[in-house]
Amino acid sequence: MENNQDSTFQTLYKQYYNFVFGIALRILKVREDTEEVVNDVFIQLHKQYDQIRLDQDFMGWLTTTTKCRAIDKLRKRGRQPDPVPDYEIEKIRCHIANPEKAAITNETQEIIQQAISTLKSKTLTTTYQLCFVENLDYQEAADALGCTRNAIKIHIHRCRQHIIEFAKKQYRR
Repeated sequence: MENNQDSTFQTLYKQYYNFVFGIALRILKVREDTEEVVNDVFIQLHKQYDQIRLDQDFMGWLTTTTKCRAIDKLRKRGRQPDPVPDYEIEKIRCHIANPEKAAITNETQEIIQQAISTLKSKTLTTTYQLCFVENLDYQEAADALGCTRNAIKIHIHRCRQHIIEFAKKQYRR
């Protein structure tokens, strides 16, 4: 019986790892903390396995537990969490249906984040954050930065070029 439970748990871990990781990473923004939270969530799942009903809103339990653990981690660090919009969680849920696509998407997002972190220009970094993280349109970003819409287009073009060059270097290794 316990061997069957372990097998089921391993299946759940493989199936939902990317989902849990995605939610935690969006809150924490730090890979090491995210991995720790993911481990904590799956340890809690393993301990409470007999009490959790997989047929009744398991995804709700998993989402809530992950958010709570990630927010607790942030509090320990002394920072307030950025709220995770529901559409982001829905996007993560969609990735579960296709884990291979999710892995490629996660790898791509990781490369993009690494590339953005190497930008030397604070203006380019801020422009990227406003347009692609905060989802502001070009005019809203221009207003926030006190520049023109065309300047934002140029910044975005430079960000994209930087990401492409960064990715090319990563894949040459």
